[in-house]
Amino acid sequence: MISPEFLSAVKTTAIIWVSFLSVLSVILTVCDKLSSKKRRGARVPEAALFLAAVLGGSAAMYITMLVMRHKTNHKRFMIGLPVIIVAQYGILMYCIRFAG
Repeated sequence: MISPEFLSAVKTTAIIWVSFLSVLSVILTVCDKLSSKKRRGARVPEAALFLAAVLGGSAAMYITMLVMRHKTNHKRFMIGLPVIIVAQYGILMYCIRFAG
């Protein structure tokens, strides 16, 4: 059986990780949106956006894109991000059940 102290440490680390990645995802999305409006400057690569999403910022990125109307015509994002969110939720539920 896994010790309660270990589970608590993992939970705290996961919350900090997802919080950090969520903030980073919002910043990346806003920066990309601003760069696209100016039509100059370096855009954020799509690979970087997807990496931030896969690592834990998918929900924050999806909400930010909808609110800012950024990349909403790109099927890759409007389908890909919800798929990532569902996959992350499935992994979370599996981990909760396994740890419990």
